[in-house]
Amino acid sequence: MNQLILYICILNFLMTLSITSFFLPFLKKYIFDIPNNRSSHEIRKPTGGGLVFYLINLISSYFLGSSSLILLLPITFAGFVDDLRGLKA
Repeated sequence: MNQLILYICILNFLMTLSITSFFLPFLKKYIFDIPNNRSSHEIRKPTGGGLVFYLINLISSYFLGSSSLILLLPITFAGFVDDLRGLKA
């Protein structure tokens, strides 16, 4: 069982690297954060990376036979809309 968990962690890590490198050019070009007086950065940074993590966990939960990650879809969607438009607290 411990080996299975290790394999899943390694697979998730590799999927994170590959999917993030695939989506990063798109995020840099179309979905970015422009710095303002509250920002901790001075140049524009890509945002929306939470979608990548949700996608990877969705793939993993499919292979593990779990469907509970579907419940996090509304939170993921709200986070993405906040990255695009800046929702109020």
